[in-house]
Amino acid sequence: MLLRTFAATALLIGLVSCGSAPEKNDTKTPDGHVSINVPEKNIPPSPDPALPTSVTLPGDGGAPAPAMEKAKSPTTTLTFTKVGQREFVKTGEAVNLLYDGIDAKSTYVKYESAENGYWLEVALTKEPTIVEFSYLCQRFIVANPALTSIGFGNGLRYEQIVWTPRQDGSWEVRIGATERGCKSEALDDINKLRTKDYQKEVPKATTPKRKK
Repeated sequence: MLLRTFAATALLIGLVSCGSAPEKNDTKTPDGHVSINVPEKNIPPSPDPALPTSVTLPGDGGAPAPAMEKAKSPTTTLTFTKVGQREFVKTGEAVNLLYDGIDAKSTYVKYESAENGYWLEVALTKEPTIVEFSYLCQRFIVANPALTSIGFGNGLRYEQIVWTPRQDGSWEVRIGATERGCKSEALDDINKLRTKDYQKEVPKATTPKRKK
């Protein structure tokens, strides 16, 4: 898959902020559960992710690698017949995907990391979705940050939530920074694009001149 030029780098989201000076849009329930939404005006444009023909989960626990070609040696073939259907794929497996009665133009595959693999779910691209973080470094892959509500409990309240664009037009959302030992192949891809020429063009803060 060709590496596309990402429209943005990672968006780091604290408990009450995201991106650069966005609107606050978080709520808190009596049990300490926090939900955060990202205002759409803070989301750079990107193409909608397409339904993949196969997905490979690296043996090192890395993020899913979707492809538009069939896997050469698939572990199994999964058939999705409706929106909301979830299937589990173990780390190290490669699976081929079939879609029966699924509108490819309005759907994508949402991913949720687990202890030894990922949940795959067919979801609607333009509909709101919810992600619930339950452990440090957990990550989800969704279509649009502005349509995603994020939940987490008190045990994760001091962790960063990080949005990173992916090659296929989807977005990775992770709880926990790389400094906390969390991995992100999407961030690795972005770092490869940060060439010396790019760094020269990055706007820098300037010291305002004092009035005489």
